[in-house]
Amino acid sequence: SDQAAKLASRTFYLIPILWMNFLWWQVALFLEHPVRYLKIFSYLITRPGESLRSRLHGLTHFFGGMYLVPELRRAGVKHFHAHFGQNPTTLAMTAAEYLGIPFSMTIHARDLFVDTALLPAKLERAKFVVTISEYNRRLLRELAYSTAAAEKIRVLHCGIDIHAFEERQHAKEEAPSTRAPVFFAVGRLVEKKGYVYLVEAAKILKER
Repeated sequence: SDQAAKLASRTFYLIPILWMNFLWWQVALFLEHPVRYLKIFSYLITRPGESLRSRLHGLTHFFGGMYLVPELRRAGVKHFHAHFGQNPTTLAMTAAEYLGIPFSMTIHARDLFVDTALLPAKLERAKFVVTISEYNRRLLRELAYSTAAAEKIRVLHCGIDIHAFEERQHAKEEAPSTRAPVFFAVGRLVEKKGYVYLVEAAKILKER
């Protein structure tokens, strides 16, 4: 569609990497601010309590974050928000720290239960953190290095405001008793998405 094409035209793709550009910007950014460059690098690979895998994650994604810096400058980005606390946030934190701008992140289940690389450090550095439930927030607060980091975690539940949408005219004309209820859910059809609970909830409603 035209809308998708317009969005794609201003999208920066990190992959595939243009290696000559990648290497050039590593050298240029180091020469521009060598102390800042090395300070961020050191921070990512020396966090206490992190596994070797997490430190390697910090090492590799540091360079990826630096690769984003020129594009962020060109676009005039003033705040960098990343969805998922793994790779996207490591890149965002690295680039934002170099540019001296704030970053934030949205935490999902995988970030808490599968891959928590550098998560306490990200909680400490982020301007704010968003997650989808009070349960997730409690887990994140336990991981935080400080009270200040724990206090910046906010809950934003998944869903939409149905009052923002007008009801279709023909739906208004139907008698409520003859209208079949409609359930709508977005997500992959896999067990962990919990669709079985939606079906069970529908059964409970029918029995009532």
